[in-house]
Amino acid sequence: MTPCVVGRAPKCDSYYMKDPDPVPTQYEPAALPSRYRRDIRVENVILNQTDLVNLISIIQNKTNDAQRLHIKSIGPASLDEQKELEEDIQRVFRISYNIMDFEDNSFSGYDTINTNSGDFPDKIKSVYISNSEAFKEAANGRLPQNSVDIFIDFKRPSMAINFFNLPSNPTENNSIANVYGLNEDWVISTHQKVREFFDKRKTKRSFIHRSGIYDLFLLGVYIPILLWVAFRIESKFPNAIKESSIVSLIAIYAYGVLLSLMLGRVIFQYLRWLFPIVEYDSKRSIAPQIRGVIGIILLGLGTAFFYDIIRTVFF
Repeated sequence: MTPCVVGRAPKCDSYYMKDPDPVPTQYEPAALPSRYRRDIRVENVILNQTDLVNLISIIQNKTNDAQRLHIKSIGPASLDEQKELEEDIQRVFRISYNIMDFEDNSFSGYDTINTNSGDFPDKIKSVYISNSEAFKEAANGRLPQNSVDIFIDFKRPSMAINFFNLPSNPTENNSIANVYGLNEDWVISTHQKVREFFDKRKTKRSFIHRSGIYDLFLLGVYIPILLWVAFRIESKFPNAIKESSIVSLIAIYAYGVLLSLMLGRVIFQYLRWLFPIVEYDSKRSIAPQIRGVIGIILLGLGTAFFYDIIRTVFF
């Protein structure tokens, strides 16, 4: 099953629970290119079930405004035609969503999310919310005049060692929100609402996912620790080192450096995995407990490390 893609209808099984009826051609204005567009990179946020419900509520309110603008642009009509027009537009110009778990099962629907449903996934891989997909299905690919598409990628960074993907590169994540349309005020206000929603859920973990952070981690933290460990080993086993041949020492040190650098990369990738750039906080998630344990271990190791340095240097 192909994952959802921003700007296209996600090719997921049962994405539409029921195909909406086509839009009557007399009620559809000529398709025009979007004049205004604003994009939001969704990153460094933690979301849960309640947040997804609130996000759809925000998009629903802005879609209601977009419906009125769409109807107004069509022109005057009789009372009967006006009522029929409003019913037709409301029927097809609506929010649709697709939620996928890590087994590529989809949970799809319209307008509101029933998080109490037994089918609602606990571990979510991605969420796609749009107020244009249902309209495009009913109007043979034509877009409404004002649209918003949001794709949230909850996949964690891979722990696999890939020598073609340098850890110095920023963490890849496809989360994005696209707001576009013909009405500038609607685009600006919708962009502001969506941005405020994600800004309120920001975390302070962005630094670990930036470009070049791995190099700083090596030079500023990891390599100094390795040098101190090497110094302590030499001070503990001076006789064994003196009795060893130069070739053996070079081989041991070279192997130790390579193994240590590989271990450092694993540690860094695990930190990125443990603190993902976009995280879904499910009720059964054990990530907070793991982060707590790791924090206690690092605090203990750091305290022992600095105590050893102070004792060696000053006493």
